Amino acid sequence: CSVSIPRPLGCSQCQLPHNHLRGSRAHRIATLSCSQTVAYIADGIKKLRAVQSDRPATLWRGMKNLRASDDFMAMRRGGTELAPMSTTSELSVAAHYGVGGGTLLFKIKGDSVLQIGASLEFLTALPGEAEICFPPLTYLQPTGRTQEVRIGKNCFHVVEVEPHLA
Repeated sequence: CSVSIPRPLGCSQCQLPHNHLRGSRAHRIATLSCSQTVAYIADGIKKLRAVQSDRPATLWRGMKNLRASDDFMAMRRGGTELAPMSTTSELSVAAHYGVGGGTLLFKIKGDSVLQIGASLEFLTALPGEAEICFPPLTYLQPTGRTQEVRIGKNCFHVVEVEPHLA
């Protein structure tokens, strides 16, 4: 069974196309492989981060058709990204991904290199995007600072968050 989607959740959440195996030993192994895949991705990003020295302290993540919920912002509760989280050091790139109704930009501020993901510029087909990848299960805690920013014709709601890697 090949893993096509990372799923950090248990067997009841497994979405792999092998319903005929449910309850069998093969299914338990396939479900375990999903969890292991996520762990390997997280471990790889952290190891890659350890050998990279120059990473920006401010990163951006653009999302369209979203807004920060009251629950996310209330008492700076925040939330966890279950999948690997792609960010960029280029505001224009994040804005491009966020263009649409209900545009949300996360301004990700890391106080130390231990709070920042790993650069994937050497792997990407789009090197101009300056991609920094965070491992799965990165917790984003709002700092309480928000602002509205206009870039060209588009208005973006910016929420500053602080990352905490699992």
